[in-house]
Amino acid sequence: MKYEGGEQREQLIGKFENSFKMSNVDEGLMVDGRFDFVRKNDYEGYNTTLASIPDDASGLDGILADLKTSFKTNKTRDIDFRIQQLRNLQQGLEDMKDELSAAVEKDLGRGAFYAQLAEVHGTKVEIQHTIENLKNWAKEVVVDTPVMVGPGKSYIKPEPLGVVCVMAAWNFPYVTLLGPVAQVISAGNCCLIKPSELSPNCSIAAAKLCEKYLDQSFYKVIQG
Repeated sequence: MKYEGGEQREQLIGKFENSFKMSNVDEGLMVDGRFDFVRKNDYEGYNTTLASIPDDASGLDGILADLKTSFKTNKTRDIDFRIQQLRNLQQGLEDMKDELSAAVEKDLGRGAFYAQLAEVHGTKVEIQHTIENLKNWAKEVVVDTPVMVGPGKSYIKPEPLGVVCVMAAWNFPYVTLLGPVAQVISAGNCCLIKPSELSPNCSIAAAKLCEKYLDQSFYKVIQG
């Protein structure tokens, strides 16, 4: 079977296979590896789905500029706004859990139970932990003021960075995408969200979730 992308993609596949051997992974566990699963099952649908994902970076500068402009509105600094976006993300994981799990099975050969437990439920638990602790994490922390600069008051105040890009790995497509996205949201940043195109069905499902449940003025998805 030949993958779209020619020699470069074949070399990439070879590197991943070599990394499996170097890490002494049990051959029986490799069936959960995407590349191994695709090869063994001659999954021609993979190429078709991969080809359907847009791969045009021409609009990236405009998207980044829009996110920077949105950040300057200071809306993401509001703790209640952040918590609501986290709850939206959590609700999206619940509403789309079957679709998300089906995408994992198509791309990686992992069953629905494993996908929901490791990818969906685990991310929901992480988001819930963030929601419960965010207000405490965002508090100012009073620290000692040096005598030489007194009298005065010193404190550490958590501040958002601005615009953050999250790029997912292909082998754990939701854990490495939506978990970090939740942390970016909780910190008050805008986010450019990039699923891995090497898990194309998961990329499409994750993009659908983010576009449906997150505020598109502050959190944008780009595929490819």
